Amino acid sequence: IVYIPQDVPEWYDVESLIDRFETGLSKLGASNDYSGYPLLKTYGTVTNMPDRNDDGKTLNFPMKEVDNETGKTIHGDAEFLTNSQAPESVKFEMETLESLIYGLSSTPNLSFDNLKGSVGNISGVALKLLFLDSIIKASMNEGDNRTMIQRIIKILISGIITTTEQNLKKYAKETLIKIQFNSILPDDLKEAVEIISLGRSAGVISLKAAVDYIDMTDDKAAEIAAIEKEAKDKV
Repeated sequence: IVYIPQDVPEWYDVESLIDRFETGLSKLGASNDYSGYPLLKTYGTVTNMPDRNDDGKTLNFPMKEVDNETGKTIHGDAEFLTNSQAPESVKFEMETLESLIYGLSSTPNLSFDNLKGSVGNISGVALKLLFLDSIIKASMNEGDNRTMIQRIIKILISGIITTTEQNLKKYAKETLIKIQFNSILPDDLKEAVEIISLGRSAGVISLKAAVDYIDMTDDKAAEIAAIEKEAKDKV
């Protein structure tokens, strides 16, 4: 087992923001349970309170005439009691906290709402820009990760030449291990072909460089030979 030490976890810088966000979300839920739904406030006596499942609900209040000359009457009334003050400050804080959590932790926001409208239309360059912050952060840790992977490989080699393949022991000391970190982002083949086509037309990219860039075959020499043969056959 190979261990690489890390002083703090990746989310350390935004721990307090995550705690505040979760606390605010919890309090918001409790507040909505208490006052997020309207309450019916009545003035006076209701003579026929409808059932909540009734259709066409009506409320009847007794009326009392207080002035025979003017015909003025008094009666009860009803209105919904709701929170007239929209929690804009709470909404602003929650949105700001979420943005800071993603930004300060170098994490791309890949939620559906954030990506809708772009799925299927986003270019390779735009996708890399979306992940740029996290790619830079990952590259800063490549040194430690490279050391860890090299140690793991050396342990595996040591176990192999000590047990099953002892005849390879003399080659182990001469073996140089190089670690290459590739991007996890998918390549945009259409965009790559367009770049290569423009480069070839402008005469700034060789056939070998084009085949290397596309990287669609394991035997690149054979691919180049096939392309050159097809070009000669067309002539």
